[in-house]
Formats: sequence, C-alpha cells, structure tokens
Amino acid sequence: MTNKHPPVMAFWQAGKPGNKAFRDKGDPGPNIANLANLRTARMRARDAVRNIPLASRAIDLDVTNIVGTGIVPRFEERPLSALWREFEDECDASGIYDIYGLQEAAVRAWRETGECFIRLRPRRASDGLAVPMQVELLEADMVPLQNFPILSNGNRIVQGVEFNGIGQRVAYWVHKQHPGDNYGLQVSQGELTRVPADRIIHIYEPLRPGQVRGFPPLATVLQRMQQKNDFDEATLERQKLASSLTAVFTRPVPETEGVDPITGESIDGREMAEIEPGSAYTLYPGEDVKFPSLPSLGGEYEAFARVNGRDIAAGFGLPYELLTGDFQGMSDRTVRVLINEYRRRVEQHQWHRVIRQMMRPIKAAWLTAAKLSGVARDSIDDTVRWVPPAWPYFHPVQDVQALTMEVKAGLRSQSDVIHSRGNDPDQVRRERAAEQADDQRAGVYSTTTVYDPEIERSSARARSDMVAQAEAQKARGAAMESVAASTANQAIAEANKAKAKALEAEARAHDAEEAMNRSADELNRLQGEIAKARAESEALAADDERKTRMEALVREIEAREQSTQREAEHRLELALHAAEEAREAREHARKLQKEDYRIKQLERQGAEQVLADLSDE
Repeated sequence: MTNKHPPVMAFWQAGKPGNKAFRDKGDPGPNIANLANLRTARMRARDAVRNIPLASRAIDLDVTNIVGTGIVPRFEERPLSALWREFEDECDASGIYDIYGLQEAAVRAWRETGECFIRLRPRRASDGLAVPMQVELLEADMVPLQNFPILSNGNRIVQGVEFNGIGQRVAYWVHKQHPGDNYGLQVSQGELTRVPADRIIHIYEPLRPGQVRGFPPLATVLQRMQQKNDFDEATLERQKLASSLTAVFTRPVPETEGVDPITGESIDGREMAEIEPGSAYTLYPGEDVKFPSLPSLGGEYEAFARVNGRDIAAGFGLPYELLTGDFQGMSDRTVRVLINEYRRRVEQHQWHRVIRQMMRPIKAAWLTAAKLSGVARDSIDDTVRWVPPAWPYFHPVQDVQALTMEVKAGLRSQSDVIHSRGNDPDQVRRERAAEQADDQRAGVYSTTTVYDPEIERSSARARSDMVAQAEAQKARGAAMESVAASTANQAIAEANKAKAKALEAEARAHDAEEAMNRSADELNRLQGEIAKARAESEALAADDERKTRMEALVREIEAREQSTQREAEHRLELALHAAEEAREAREHARKLQKEDYRIKQLERQGAEQVLADLSDE
C-alpha cells in the first residue's frame, strides 16, 4: 500500500536554513575566535573601563563583592596559621600587595581582560623570608596569542600554552618583559621564556570545552556601552546648541540691498546682541523679537537609558539596580531577590576562580616550600577551610534571629555560622571565655556572662585572705616598732600574744566560712532532695501508703534541713564571735602600742631630767 501523503518534517526554527532573522557568521572552534579578536577586545575593554562610567562601575562592583577584604584560609594546625600570617605580608614579589591585595588585583585583571597569570617564584633561604617562596602577578599580554610549530618532542603550542601528546598543559611561554612597547609585532620563540606549568597559575573562565585563553566579560556589552556613551554625548551637544539660541529679532525686508530700512546702516556692520539676565532692550519701529521653542529631552532619554542599562547589566551578569543605582519603584523584597541571585553568581566566582584556580595552588606550593625548608613538619595536617568575606545583613535583627533558630534546630553548627560571618570560631570562643572570666572577677554580669558560684566563692575567700594578711602585717609592724625600747619587752610579748590570738581568730573565721560554704552546699542539696521528694509525693498522691512514707521522708528531710540551718547559724555565730575576738585583739594591740609609746616618752622625759640635774650640779 502506497502512502500518498508526504512525510512530516520537524525542525528547530533556529536551525532552519535561510532564516532571515539570523546573520550567520560561521562556527569557528573555541580558540579561532580568540586568535583573531582577543587582542582588540582587550584593548577596547580597557579603554571602556578608563572612559565609560558604567564599565568602571561594573568591574568595581564585581571585584568588591568577589574579593571584599579577602578570602581567608582557616588551618586546623595553629603553627600553619601563624606561618601563613607571615607569608601574607611577604608573598608579593613586587612588594606592593599582601595576599589579599593580590586577590583583588588578579580578579580585577580577570574581569577586565578575561584572564591573568600568576607565576610562582621559589626563593633562596638567604632572602630572609619565613617561607622561601613568592608569587608574581602577570597581565594576560605576558603570554602571547600566537600558535607556534609543533616541537621536536611532539608537543604543540596553542596561543602561548604548550600541550603534550595527551592534552595536558606542560608549560607556558612568557615574555621577558611586557610587550606593550612593541604591541602588535610578531613574536618569535627566542624572545620568550618557557615556564613549567606547575609554576604558572592561569585564572580565567572557559566558556567552551577546550578553550585555552579567556575572553573579556565586557566584550558582550562593549558595543552597547559605546552606543549609550555616544548617545549621551550627542544629547548633551544638542542641548548645548539649543541653549545657545535665545531669541530671534525680525525686521522688514530692506528696499536697498545691504542697507537696514529702519536705521539706514549697513546690515553687515551690525553685531548679534547678547541677552543677559535682567536686561531691557528698545526695539525700532517695525522690529519684533521671538523666542524659539527649544527642544527638550522629554521622556525618551530616560526610557532609552533604562532599557539600554538593563541590557548592559544582564550581559555582564549584574543587577541593573546595583549597576546604575536606580532603585525607582523597587520594594525591599524585590531588591532582596535580585541581590540573592547576584550573590549566587559571586559565590560561584569565589569558589571556582579565586579558591580553586588561584588560592589552592598557591597554598600547595607554599606548603611544599615550607616543608622543604624545614619550617613545617612533613606529617603536619594541612586541612584548611576557605572563608570568603561575610555578606552584610539585610535586616540585622531578623537575620540574627534566623541564624539562632537554625543553630537551635540543629540545622547548622555554631562554628559554621561564625565562619559564615568571616570570623574564626576558635578565636571567638577564646575571646568570649576571657571576657566572661574578666566580668566575673570584676563582679560584672551581662547577658553573655555565665554565673559560676565557685569563682564567686574563690573571689570572696581571696578578699578575706587579703584583709587578714593586711591586718597581720599591721600587727607585725606594730610589734616591730616596740622592739627598739628595752622597757617594751612586756608590750612585745603582749603584742605577740595578740597577734597569735588574731591569727587564731582568723583561722577560726576561715574554718567557719568553709563550714558555712559546706553547709550552704548541703542546704542546696537538701533543698533539691526536698523538691524531688515533693515532686515524687505529688506524682504518687493516689497511693496512700507511699504518700505516707514520702510525707515522713519529707518531714525527716525538713528536720535535717532545720538542723543543718541551725548548725549553719551556730557556725556563723562562731565566725562572728571569732571576728569580734580578732577585733578585740587588734584593739588590745593598739592599746599596748600606745602604752609602749607612753613609756618611751616617760623614759625620754626622765633622761632629760637627769641630764638637767647633772648640768645644774
């Protein structure tokens, strides 16, 4: 049986031949387009950053959010953390940046020109570095774009990158100096330096598999940026020309060519009048003045700028509102959605470019150099956690409450929350513990301070010991002063007795205080038992026998509590009595000191009287 109907053909409109909606440009490989256009695209991207505000703002916005104050490693081993802090300031071969400044410069170069290179530079031990290694930041121009003939070992060089037979990068061919002075000239291999691939870090975002070099992200929107810049300049020039024409004076047509019909003067000899604020002019009969209707911007300029700005922001991967600062008609919820979407893109760049392509190779080379130089053990644990800068809160109160609820619900750990805020959990805990200890010693309590009765009792005992030592010192001083006089032996003995009595009283007071603390602990324990017994009694109220037994137990515990309380009161009375005895001993010592002083005075007066009698004789 023959089918009379032709077969139905299905196709994609985008792939239909002859579709006039498309301008076919061919389909080159991932590196052919770079070979032809990359140098020009870089040049135009740099020029746009220098001269077009939106381009400069786009680069600054990405660099600020991707790097911020720096993506920091948190090592498990404290010696590695200390060694890294020294490396942070010594890492740059040029001596300009620290490691986080290098992050900023590398990301800026990547977002502006599509890529950048970092060369690892081993150093000598005599250079005085904590770890004998530094890094050197290279612009994309330092690696040429030319393809070179296949080498004798079978390796091929594609746009300055050497590949072996299985497609691995084995080396980079680097200019000895920046080629900007002879830009555009052909480069031979003799003018380049071959650097092994393990000494070069290449930061770029491959958009196609097999792409060797990075293309400037601004290339997608450069044409629109330039068109908007040209439109802005044309609009400004139009407004300047329009504002130059203020008024038009009219007069009758002259009867004689070149002669003013009103004044009879030569028309060529008359100059254009300038109108100034507050001026008044007299017109001749037959003259008139008209003020032209000057063109205004209207609403088309703002509409064009907004639509064009949205296309530019979308092409570069930025929210239009952040790029332009135009939040007109936006609610805070909408802004939050846009910024959260942008943050996902930024986190992608942080982990795929800065951490994976840049910081991990630097950390690996740094650790190898540290082990080879002997400043780090071969068996040291190099586990590290990379911590990007924290995002600011949208709503501080609500955001902190949400984080607290996540921790309480077990969805996140407290350490993870601290890491997400860009801080070190170990350092935060040490600082909190130190603050709480300082607050408790000072007797200051806040919402973050945990009350510790043992620390409070230790502080009270320390204060009591200090008072007792001060009193004993005073007693010893008083006794030592009375040693000088031979007639004060009795006073010294009495003072020593008073001192011994005071020490004995202080010991009794200390014992009474300890006994009181033990009684307080016992009282607290008994109160806990009472509370527990009462709870059990209430739970077993239905069982009369158990209820009676529990009531008897409660009465027994209450009797023990009363007895313990009476004992504590008695011990407190003993302590007070001992303190009173100590006070009386100190008072007696002071009286003895006064009596000793009076005896000395009498002796001095007697000696003076004897001398006076002798002088009279």
